[in-house]
Amino acid sequence: HVGTYNWSLAVDPVLAHPTGMIQEALVVGVGGGITLGTLAKHEPIKLVEAFDINHTLKPVLERFPEGTLHVATHPKVRLIWQDGRSGLALNPKQYDLITQQPLYLKQAGSGILLSKEYFRLVSNRLKPEGVFCVYSNGTPEQALAVRQTAAEVFPHRLVLHNGYLLVLSKSPLDFSQTRLDALLNQEGELWREIRAYRDRIGQNLWLKY
Repeated sequence: HVGTYNWSLAVDPVLAHPTGMIQEALVVGVGGGITLGTLAKHEPIKLVEAFDINHTLKPVLERFPEGTLHVATHPKVRLIWQDGRSGLALNPKQYDLITQQPLYLKQAGSGILLSKEYFRLVSNRLKPEGVFCVYSNGTPEQALAVRQTAAEVFPHRLVLHNGYLLVLSKSPLDFSQTRLDALLNQEGELWREIRAYRDRIGQNLWLKY
């Protein structure tokens, strides 16, 4: 899973966070648990909550603990079997980091988690220097529409991976190579995993990433 988009949905917002002070995170859409489990490896994070409406994932997460990074039993993880939009609307809690895996843009209902109203809701659930990561997998035109919508709510944006992954914030974001190199010198399970990935793919592919 290392190097996949599901992994990037955890790693990229961690790398981009303005202060690095991430203690509570939220994942909208559990899926196979990769994004959730990767965030849980980051030592400063004390709690990762996750919304998912698909209850049929429960036995999958329980039956395949290694393949789902043990998110069903991880002490840092709290699974909430509820629609993410409703969950955010009903709970005023704020997070340091929110990341989500919405439906593919071609699927009906994908806009529910990509509308201006939803982005405003997420903005209200972020701490002042919090970051929001969105994967918008569709045609280039669809991805552009998501970026344009995000720009109406979040003043600071990083556009990554050919426009399909966005990191959004109310605070300035620094994704410079100098800052990334400094971050990757830190100790911790997630930093070791990122360094190993960088070394495996080589410097040229890492710079492209």
